[in-house]
Amino acid sequence: MAQRFDIHHVLTLGTHHNGTFAIHGSKGSDQFPIVECHPDDPAVIPYRSDAKGQQSGSLLSHGNLLSVAQNIIQAWHITDQDIVLHTVPMFQAYGLSIGCHCALLAGASMIWLPSFNVDTVLASLPRCTIFTGTPSSYEKLLQKSGLGRVSTQNIRLFLSDTGSLPDHMFHDFEARTGHRILECSGITESTHITTAGNANRHETRTPHDKRLVPNP
Repeated sequence: MAQRFDIHHVLTLGTHHNGTFAIHGSKGSDQFPIVECHPDDPAVIPYRSDAKGQQSGSLLSHGNLLSVAQNIIQAWHITDQDIVLHTVPMFQAYGLSIGCHCALLAGASMIWLPSFNVDTVLASLPRCTIFTGTPSSYEKLLQKSGLGRVSTQNIRLFLSDTGSLPDHMFHDFEARTGHRILECSGITESTHITTAGNANRHETRTPHDKRLVPNP
């Protein structure tokens, strides 16, 4: 693909601080000029699949990423006292905008796991206040007897993305932990402009309550 689009440099980064990116970085100087960026300058090109499975890229600006992070921080009251347990890939808009950008902008701490290991996650939960996961993450957590109100007592926000949680999983998690999972949704082109608040999801099978994250 790099050859096809005449891209001369492709760097890799592994989960153990290896890869060509790490090699090049170790050879460079830690003194360099700061490049000024404007809100309309391109920042990232995330990719998504359309209804037919075709991949398409969406160019997002620095201003877009900043606005999304500021709105989410305001809506969910993320502060420098939060500790985010981050278990989703950074190449997803969900992982990049919510897990990383919000933590950095709010001055929060982040535990970034290289992959999802249910035992490691369960052991890390008592140290954290926010958890970013997926329906698959919660399915694996629910299979562990150690998941309960004690292990999750410090968590104030459980997040999920990449698909709706089955009703039984949502209710089982609430019964075990006392927490309701906040399901996030949105489109890659604008990252997560909407969230599913679950305000109407009580004892009966009800549709998700969609509400907008406030825009500036």
